[in-house]
Amino acid sequence: MLLNTVNLSVPERNKSTASVIPQLVRNLWPAFVWLGGIFILTLLPGNYFPKVSGLWSLFSADKLIHICLFAGLSYLLLSGLEKQYFKYNRRYLNVIVAVFSIVVAAITELLQWQLPIKRDGNLYDFIANFACIITGFLLFTFPDIKKWKK
Repeated sequence: MLLNTVNLSVPERNKSTASVIPQLVRNLWPAFVWLGGIFILTLLPGNYFPKVSGLWSLFSADKLIHICLFAGLSYLLLSGLEKQYFKYNRRYLNVIVAVFSIVVAAITELLQWQLPIKRDGNLYDFIANFACIITGFLLFTFPDIKKWKK
């Protein structure tokens, strides 16, 4: 009789805290890989990129790479964090992604300026990175805008 009153079972683990980190990695691994690509491509020596003249100099390979890299970063971060934290207000996730992306853009430009890799970090590239981050936000929210119009 005494054995029936004593609880000999092993307490269950808290499944919510045990699966948060793997789930976060599962949702954000594309953004982490993309972030690594950003640092690799932005810190390559400058002589690896083709020189373009004329009207196409406005849309140089460097600026097109910035568009792809930083718009992709903000898009992938937003999609991963929304999968992870879908219960939270999107405004907070937007602020987190915006601040993180801007810090990454600033770090890449500072590293290009400081490291001897024949690249020059400048304010115009940072502004282009910022515009690309906003482009990633717009691409992420565009499907929601289509839903709102209906």
